[in-house]
Amino acid sequence: MKKIFLFYFIVSFISDVISQDFKRSLPRVGDLHYTCKTTDSPELFLFKKNNDVWNFNFISSYFCLNESYENASKGKHFSKFPKAEFVIKSSNNFEEYFSNKSASLYSLGKVLEVGFLKSNQLVINYTQPKRIFKGDIMADKSITNVYTLQCKIARNDFITPVNIIPEKADSLMIEVFLNESNFKYDEGILLFNASSRHTQRQEISIEAKYKFSVKNNQAKNWRELASVSLKDFPTELQDLLKQPDSRVAFVSNEYKGATITYNVTNGKVSDLIFQDSELSISSLNLSAQGSYVLALPNPSFGETTLYLLNLPFDNYIFEVTNLVGKKVLTKKLEKKDGKEIQLDLTTLKKGTYIYRIINSKGEKLVTKRLVITSI
Repeated sequence: MKKIFLFYFIVSFISDVISQDFKRSLPRVGDLHYTCKTTDSPELFLFKKNNDVWNFNFISSYFCLNESYENASKGKHFSKFPKAEFVIKSSNNFEEYFSNKSASLYSLGKVLEVGFLKSNQLVINYTQPKRIFKGDIMADKSITNVYTLQCKIARNDFITPVNIIPEKADSLMIEVFLNESNFKYDEGILLFNASSRHTQRQEISIEAKYKFSVKNNQAKNWRELASVSLKDFPTELQDLLKQPDSRVAFVSNEYKGATITYNVTNGKVSDLIFQDSELSISSLNLSAQGSYVLALPNPSFGETTLYLLNLPFDNYIFEVTNLVGKKVLTKKLEKKDGKEIQLDLTTLKKGTYIYRIINSKGEKLVTKRLVITSI
């Protein structure tokens, strides 16, 4: 009897350990999540030395925003994703909802609040949850994932007239069909902040196809449009629906969440995500600490994004002068604009300028250089 009890105790103990390890293989509430913005090529992100070592210690020099996995119920739009466990909220009124299932992290959908909609929000639901990464990886195993997401827009959703919905139609439906395949695995050591961990590298190829359909209120069926492209839509909508060409994830066996992931779009890294439950923001030495303002890209051809990092939500003035101090552009930045603001500076001639951020008290918070170039 004692032997049977001992055997049962050992089996139970091992099961508990395996269960805890399995649960820890995925993100949980409170885990840190960093998104780094850049337009550099993928090779600059990956330094592979001898003995299969990848070194990401330089990541702290890039423009990064820190976020965290919060309980989904804290999300503003949780009611639209009742099965979600986590939410990541960005400063530009963007939320993405996640769930853990079968040792994988899934995205259930996204919500973006955009000023050009009367409802002031745009919800993108995946008809099948989109798998972000798989925790229980097996080497030399090929996986294919297929997802579909839909976005329906009515003409009366827009504050101002738009030309993306044909004259005789009332509503537009955008469908994105995603096929993720050609998973490649590699083994190596990941170095970051003097710590190392055994890592598996996943390379994922992403194929996206878009379908546009319209109908009026009297019609039952949607009619497909052949002459529409994603470029015809507002920038906010393009960014929400645009899919990368590939995704590369470095997944640690010690912490099986996506330790480092970057997306590649048109041969450029569109964003890089770093997450770990153990590192604090101070250990990353991020440049985004404190009051921080950044214009990216800079230099630019005239279109750039202004990031107001960690500044209080307030009304600001964006002022541009030439090098002799003559004011050439002034723009009001309101609270509703958020902290990532698209700027159209194409009216400025090629050259070097100075831009300033002025608060509602008239105080000049930031003075920086801005370069406009030509193609």
